[in-house]
Amino acid sequence: MTRKADAVASTGANPAAMPGSRLHLVRSDDIIDSERDIVFDVGIQLEQGRTFAVPVPDPYPDDASLEEARKNVTDLVNASTDDWAHRLNDRHNRTWSADFWRMLILPWQCEMIQRVHARWIALEKIAASAPAAGSIQVRTLVGINRWPFDCLQSFQTSLIRDPTFNWWIDSTLLAAMADPAFVCEETEWDTATPLPLPVARSAPIGRGRRLKLRLGHTDIIGTRFGGLLLALYANLLPRRGGSRPMQPAVEGGWEERFAPRMLEALNVILMATVPRTYWEDFEKLEAVGETFRYRTGRLRVGTIDYWNDQEKIVAAFAREAGEKFVIAQHGGFYGQMRYNVLATEGEYRYGRFFTWGFDVHDDYDSQLVAVPSPYLTRFSDRHSGKGDGLILVGDPIRFGITRIAPKPRNAQWLSYCDDTVQYLDRIDPAPRTDTLFRPYVNTATDITDEYVAARFPEIGRVTGDLHTRMLGCRLLTLCSPNTTMIVAMAANVPMVAFWRPEFFSLSATALPYFNRLRDVGILHDSPLAAAAKTNERWENPDEWWRHPDRQAARHEWVNRFARTHRFWWVWWMKELWRAAREN
Repeated sequence: MTRKADAVASTGANPAAMPGSRLHLVRSDDIIDSERDIVFDVGIQLEQGRTFAVPVPDPYPDDASLEEARKNVTDLVNASTDDWAHRLNDRHNRTWSADFWRMLILPWQCEMIQRVHARWIALEKIAASAPAAGSIQVRTLVGINRWPFDCLQSFQTSLIRDPTFNWWIDSTLLAAMADPAFVCEETEWDTATPLPLPVARSAPIGRGRRLKLRLGHTDIIGTRFGGLLLALYANLLPRRGGSRPMQPAVEGGWEERFAPRMLEALNVILMATVPRTYWEDFEKLEAVGETFRYRTGRLRVGTIDYWNDQEKIVAAFAREAGEKFVIAQHGGFYGQMRYNVLATEGEYRYGRFFTWGFDVHDDYDSQLVAVPSPYLTRFSDRHSGKGDGLILVGDPIRFGITRIAPKPRNAQWLSYCDDTVQYLDRIDPAPRTDTLFRPYVNTATDITDEYVAARFPEIGRVTGDLHTRMLGCRLLTLCSPNTTMIVAMAANVPMVAFWRPEFFSLSATALPYFNRLRDVGILHDSPLAAAAKTNERWENPDEWWRHPDRQAARHEWVNRFARTHRFWWVWWMKELWRAAREN
């Protein structure tokens, strides 16, 4: 790489920015002044074990800004998806509908637009409080015109894990801003050096998967043969009508809510990151979809993998043929959290969405159908309390995700971890020596469990199947409203939960059910309150948990978010029948 100095700019600043500050977009050998520099990569703070006096500004510091961003970004995602449907049809000389392309490209559009929007606002805030032109030095990356992502999964992995890719995104935004607050020292990418792309390709569809897709079935969590039998049943149902449109109309004037230069930068970034499966290699992907047979009006049942292009091309062809989609809930946050653009613009719009109990989610456009969950039914009222003591469950921590979603952002994850440490520090020696910690293990995390547990050598780890293991615990402690909370409530596991309300914004339709848990002492807003409750009830948590007031609150919550039934399939068959008969 070679460097060349050049004045570039941006519009947004940190209130604490000072003359001579540097903005660090990526880890490097540059010396960091912790009193005046701004560091985008929170990992640097972890590595160096120090706190920086000038934090990265939060683009969405409160619910009002989150709500405004949700509305604006949703319109931008839908407008951009429609525009790219036309571009891709022109590119490949096709006439596929906007819904066809939306099924393929929405996750890419949604993730990229949210990243660009969040970073643009953060950079604007940094520049806005700069004391003078040229106050902030920044090293940017130039010379990359196309990222050869093989597929959507490769793109997504880079967005979350690759510092070079994110350095390039931020650099592209700074170049478009051209704000005098920033002086950019450009680093030219050596074109002879391969880009650090992850090895992530959509696996070919195997025989078993191909059979399921031919039946119009993907995955329903908690089923194996039961899911196949439901798919067979759905194939026998009358085929009426077809799927309702997914792509919504976007009202005119949406462009006025965004800086024109941000939209220009977004176009550059999208053109440089479009996966090969939608661009150079689309005919190969299209050929996969052409090998299946589709039937107008047939129900296609199950969850569609956002990140698997081969599975999505089958869904896109099915959508084009007029098949009707019945999507199954497969995890937490649905119906509970206020913000999740990818879910509300993706799965909610595919067709009917079978939930684990809720039938309304704020003002989102959706066809929600409450049914018992086959997965949760496996755990229904199965807690025994004869095994492990206290199990503390952690969450996946990923600094690279900048979604408009109800989770901590950037350095807020450090506060989340510190809250967990405070909880462990405040519980009495008896429960602490009987505590097992379960960090999130299903995906990569940017903070290892040692960040939390290193101060407490007496604490062990939970390995293996958490949901089965917690059926025997004495008490469960949760630090967020995650999938484990839903399973635990269905299983009737004694629980103390805590999280900062500002980190996990609840939907208006869910808030009364969580407030009820607060009223009876299950949910707390601070680690200190949760620790006090743990200490108070440690001798006999089961007696406390089984009190009629707490059980009533739990039953209300379970009926809304964790519904179970021994004959769950009867409910599913009834609702599939209704879906099939709808025109």
